[in-house]
Amino acid sequence: MAQLQNYYEYNGQLYCSQFPSIWIQTHETDGTGPEYCGNCKDYGCWNGVFIGYCENCAIYIYNGSRGRGMSYYGVESTETENGNSIFTTYLENVELDDIGDINLENSRLIIQQEQIDKYLEEQDREYEKHCSVEYGFSKASNFIINGYGPNYDNGYDSY
Repeated sequence: MAQLQNYYEYNGQLYCSQFPSIWIQTHETDGTGPEYCGNCKDYGCWNGVFIGYCENCAIYIYNGSRGRGMSYYGVESTETENGNSIFTTYLENVELDDIGDINLENSRLIIQQEQIDKYLEEQDREYEKHCSVEYGFSKASNFIINGYGPNYDNGYDSY
C-alpha cells in the first residue's frame, strides 16, 4: 500500500486514510467494495476516494458490521439501525471535505449539479402542466394560437 495525501491506494482503488485496511484485504465476497460493486463505487466514495460500503453491501453482506451503508454521496443510510455508523467509528471527527481530492472528483459539485438538474426538471413539469391547462398544449413546441405556430411562415406564400 502506497500512502498518498489523505488517502491510500490498494489494487488500483483509492481509500480514505481512515478506512480499515484489514477490510480491504478481507472482503467476504468478491461482490463488495469499489472494485466490484458499482453502488459502492458511486455512493461509497467522496472526492474520488472510497469511504464506506453501499447500503446493499453493508446491510446484506456485512450485516452492519462495517457500517450502515451509504445511500447517497456522503450520506449514510437511515433505513437500518443495524451496525454502527461510520461517522461514529473510523470517520468520527473527520470532515468530509478533508477526505480525498476535488481534482479527482468534486462530490459537492456533483451533488449541487444533481440538485440543479432536479430543480430544472421540476420547473419543466410545472411549465408543461401550466401550458396544458392554460393553452391546451403540453409542450411549447406544439402550440398553435390564432393560427400561428411552429409552421407559420409570417404570411409569405410562395407559388
